[in-house]
Amino acid sequence: MVPENTELSARWVLFHLIEEVARHAGHADIVRESVDGRTFYDLMAEAEGWGDGPWSQS
Repeated sequence: MVPENTELSARWVLFHLIEEVARHAGHADIVRESVDGRTFYDLMAEAEGWGDGPWSQS
């Protein structure tokens, strides 16, 4: 949290937004994995046509 009456640089705001988006994207990924049971590696392998690999082992 930023104290009141504090000047913020554009750099601070940009990095804070990046941090928050990354955090929420990670949370959404955790929820998606718990719903459909597929991991990031499974989805990337399918999308990129990687074939079978260590990520496909459950």
